[in-house]
Amino acid sequence: MKKRGQITAIMIALLVLAISVSLAYYFYYTQVRTGSEVGVDITSSAGETITIGNTYVQNCLDNALVDIVSKLGERGGYVSLDDNELGISFDLDSMKPTESEAVAFTTGGDYFIPYWWFMRKPNDCLACTMDSKAPSKTLVIEQIDKYVKQEFLDCLQDFKAIKDMGYEVETDLDPQLVVEFGAEDTLVKLSMPFSLKKQDVEKVDFDRFESRYNVPLSKFFTIASTITEFEKTVMAFDKILINIISLYGKPKYDAIPPMAYSDNEPLYVTWSKTLVERQVREVMMSTIPFISINGSANEFVIPSSDPYSAGVYNTFVWDIFDPDYDISAYEIYFHYLGWPFHFDITPRNGDTIKPDTVINTFFMNVRPPTYYNRYNFFYDLSVPVVVEIRNNKVANKKGYSFFFALEANIRDNMDMYRFNDGTGSYGSMDYSNVNVTLDYIISNGTRMVSTSNTQSSRKLFCNTNQRLSANVTVNVIDGYTGQPLNNTLLQYSCGDHAICPQGYAHYDRTTMKSSYEAKFPVCLGGALYASAPGYETAVTNLDTNFEDEKTVEIGLYEKRNVSVDFKVYQATDSNILSGMGGTLNTDEMAIISLQKIRNASNFFEDHVSYKLIAFGNGTTGLDNIDLVPGKYTVSGQILDMAGYTIQAHCKRYCSSYDSDGDCESYSTTPDQNIDISPAPMGGIDINSTDPLIILPQDLRFANNLEIRLVRVRQSTCVDEANMTSTDSCQAPGGICIGMSELTRWMQLNSDNYVELMPRLG
Repeated sequence: MKKRGQITAIMIALLVLAISVSLAYYFYYTQVRTGSEVGVDITSSAGETITIGNTYVQNCLDNALVDIVSKLGERGGYVSLDDNELGISFDLDSMKPTESEAVAFTTGGDYFIPYWWFMRKPNDCLACTMDSKAPSKTLVIEQIDKYVKQEFLDCLQDFKAIKDMGYEVETDLDPQLVVEFGAEDTLVKLSMPFSLKKQDVEKVDFDRFESRYNVPLSKFFTIASTITEFEKTVMAFDKILINIISLYGKPKYDAIPPMAYSDNEPLYVTWSKTLVERQVREVMMSTIPFISINGSANEFVIPSSDPYSAGVYNTFVWDIFDPDYDISAYEIYFHYLGWPFHFDITPRNGDTIKPDTVINTFFMNVRPPTYYNRYNFFYDLSVPVVVEIRNNKVANKKGYSFFFALEANIRDNMDMYRFNDGTGSYGSMDYSNVNVTLDYIISNGTRMVSTSNTQSSRKLFCNTNQRLSANVTVNVIDGYTGQPLNNTLLQYSCGDHAICPQGYAHYDRTTMKSSYEAKFPVCLGGALYASAPGYETAVTNLDTNFEDEKTVEIGLYEKRNVSVDFKVYQATDSNILSGMGGTLNTDEMAIISLQKIRNASNFFEDHVSYKLIAFGNGTTGLDNIDLVPGKYTVSGQILDMAGYTIQAHCKRYCSSYDSDGDCESYSTTPDQNIDISPAPMGGIDINSTDPLIILPQDLRFANNLEIRLVRVRQSTCVDEANMTSTDSCQAPGGICIGMSELTRWMQLNSDNYVELMPRLG
């Protein structure tokens, strides 16, 4: 009898184990259990019920916590970037990450990583303001509470699986959570009373559960917030950008323009802005990943035998954390994957970048000419960088990564503190309005400074309760036809406040107008935006007050899709263009910038610009563009990608004279071959003084835009040789075309301005 009782107990134990395993597979529970185990007397009549209830609820709670903590790491402390209930909203632009509040990490723009420090748009701001979208500790707890509950209840499915097993369930399905951040894990405590009852089995009550996930969000947030604070106060990224440009800037065709350099060479270097932008991107992709943090698991210094380079590379190691704050288990990576960035460089002439040059010549060539070239260029850069903090020992040894973004900015070769301190062209900056919420789950040993959150004032502007102005009527028309344009979205902004949806203009059969009439927020210096599918967004100034009713008419122009062709005119030895124009040569490439000039009276008007690329094999980088009426500048260059070589000793000149003024010795120049690759061969420059004007009536039925360029001759020597007894050409063929030919297209452009003006067809 005793033996039979033992066998029965064993069978019950095996049955309970089988039920638990079946439930685990039934609900696809693949996570390792992280909650506390509950002691169960499996030999009791309620043992099976207790095991089923605990396993079912615990697995749902564990999986919900794991999923939400993972999402917080993927999105810089956010589960979702659009949650009205929690006041979470982001201004997102996947194509312009430096005018967005988060970086589109993937090409499709469906995965964004928020900035914890960035410059608010636009990039050409007149009052540049820094901001942060870092979440506060309170907001992180609110998200965990909301989304863990949500996923937990979705997993429970109102206990359907348990009910299908014949159990009666009593519960109000109102889980209450307490979130705690430990030194080694993240903990949620659940309170949700429920009971299970089955025929012939006594009723079992359940209430409290807890789940621990061994990911210390506290430490991840502390490391992230410390790095952010370091960038905010030291502008470390900004200074690294300056150092990178300084290191890689050289007067060479295969380098980027230097910030400061001068020489006395007869040859000076010119660049294409478009190609320089590409080179700067490649330099950043190859250097930013080498930034590291002191004390981290992947701390690394780039070795270099050159003292200057070694000094620059030493700045890539950031000394942020106190020595007694241990981050040796954490790898910290800085990612720049070639995302679009803001880039400009001055001075330049359209797409052409060249130094200031001075050539001194002497009467009767009594001595060789002297040359002076000053390379002094100013860079504007805004670069998105994603920071990854990783620990491979946590998350049940699967490893865990926390991502957030920072934006590096320089203007006129200066970090933003120096630039906004009155040294830059935009004046001083008021940091009292900067929004940074760094009140994280702080641990001892870090250098932290917290600042206040002013985000609420920006959101308040969009509240409908703020629409207090007198009535404003907006009539929307098609700019081409003057007819009403139905279903046009209207938005309104004021200063630094967010752009707020106002409503839609709809067609009214009675008035025969597409109009919108309502109160607006009160604002002096406001901007009204009107947008419709297929049309260029129109923006106009709109001031509102409490007393004056206003009527505004705004016209939108439909974008006209046109093809782009290129016609090239060959220069002769005079300033006359030959022939009727042809195509690019096989090894040539044309890079053209087409930019719409903003209306000076409309500060809010959007920038419209296009980059056009054509190759000598007949292909183009952009087959068609969407044009709208307006005034445009057109600038760019022709580049011979194969290049050419100026032969050494191509010019002979007198190097010394006797007392009678006769030449007594000769020299040649240059001393060695000069390789020019890629070689500037011409271009186009239609500037804002006399721009390309595209009228609505011309564009409405146009199908094609023809870009006209001028091609210069190939240089064969450093300068012209006058073929005198003391100055002769030694170049192949006996013809010396000097280096001044490289930029002669600018004068040809000026002399043939009307002929080179682009044409619509």
